[in-house]
Amino acid sequence: MPEHAMPSRRDVLAAGVGLLAAGGLARAQSTPTGPSTPTAAPKGKAKNVIFMVADGMSMGTFTLADTAITRRTGRGSAWARLWDDPRARRSMMATRSLDSLVTDSAAAGSTWGCGRRINNGEINWHDGEEFEPILVSAHNAGKATGLVTTTRVTHATPASFIANVPDRNMEDEIARQILDRRVDVVLGGGAKYVTPELLAEHPDIRAVRTAEELFTSGKHEGRLVGVFSKGHMSYELDREAIEPHIKDMAMFAIDRLSQHPGGFVMQIEGGRVDHGGHANDFPASLHDMMAFDLTVGAVTQWASRRDDTLVIITTDHGNGNPDLTVYGERSLKGFETLLGAGHTLTWITERVQQGERDAWPTRLHDMIAEHAGVELSEDEVDWAMRPLRGDRVNGFDEANLFVCALGAVMANHFGVAYISHNHTSEHVEATACGPGAETLPTRIDNTFLHGLMTQALGLPVG
Repeated sequence: MPEHAMPSRRDVLAAGVGLLAAGGLARAQSTPTGPSTPTAAPKGKAKNVIFMVADGMSMGTFTLADTAITRRTGRGSAWARLWDDPRARRSMMATRSLDSLVTDSAAAGSTWGCGRRINNGEINWHDGEEFEPILVSAHNAGKATGLVTTTRVTHATPASFIANVPDRNMEDEIARQILDRRVDVVLGGGAKYVTPELLAEHPDIRAVRTAEELFTSGKHEGRLVGVFSKGHMSYELDREAIEPHIKDMAMFAIDRLSQHPGGFVMQIEGGRVDHGGHANDFPASLHDMMAFDLTVGAVTQWASRRDDTLVIITTDHGNGNPDLTVYGERSLKGFETLLGAGHTLTWITERVQQGERDAWPTRLHDMIAEHAGVELSEDEVDWAMRPLRGDRVNGFDEANLFVCALGAVMANHFGVAYISHNHTSEHVEATACGPGAETLPTRIDNTFLHGLMTQALGLPVG
């Protein structure tokens, strides 16, 4: 993910962040290349909106997760099965940002948050102007609000629904805005930024740190913040019991927010699908994608019993464009090997590099064998280690990283290859069901979904 220069909080405040109370946030105007707002009024008004994001989900990631779920259950993914529901609508969505054909999560999320295409790295902010995020609009309309993610709660995608900053890396400021703007339920990682000192400034918030604390929090009235790790939450394949499953976080939040008489708006993000792509670590992305799909099944089942909830399921961009790319028996064997991995490649390599550097090749061989079920050859181990010695392994500059070299070697055994460790410009899937979904065209810009939400909810449009 690109890094950006980080202004000080004083600079941001001087530029106008935090003017919500004074009414200083501008309403968003879209800058579309395709449909940007619904062309017809929704047939029914939504009381609630649940916006679900499998961050960084290339279609190859979706396809292989659907294949894995089909092989395990015999009935395919919940997301794919939703397409058979006559009440659901599907669209292909363009993803570019204002300054790049390949977007980052801040710019992509902001198209949903404020309906405007902006530069990579910005969150609901451009040229010194702030644009009102959807959760601020919902709160001002008397609705409860929520954020659930497997990343830090201050990361770009959850931030895009609530924050205004010129740089996504300003996570201390994002944390402050999440609490100052009174999000009712916040669940994910990020204790590094959602500190005890910051929480102490909001005595109405109950803070929890473990899955057990979350699910025994009872009927506490007031806001609830759960941060279950210092940074991002663990990949699903590596998750310990102290961290709740994304499905359980999502359903806990929905149960709590749905008690609000005015309805609610929330974002649910399977954020580490993206991180697996950056790491060329398909066991990571695969299992996080399957965990996200379990959540899709639970959420859509909950919503199907009602007639007042719009559910949107999508991604902000692809990442690395991974897919199974070998033929015949090798494809079947590779996929079964992939499904048998006991830990992510990230978990393995972090532990490999805890030992003496001279021992890394041997440790890599042994730990891949133990935790991924793959016996690497001496040549494959050497090939994977070359970037750490400063040697090139690929004519494409972006692929000359250790994670890319290891991912390429593992493709010999998993059959899944990546084109890079970066986001991609591919069009992505968007699915909607519930009141307002009927206005979703078959082809949209990412800016469209903001208007879909605001019109379905009957929120003011600037």
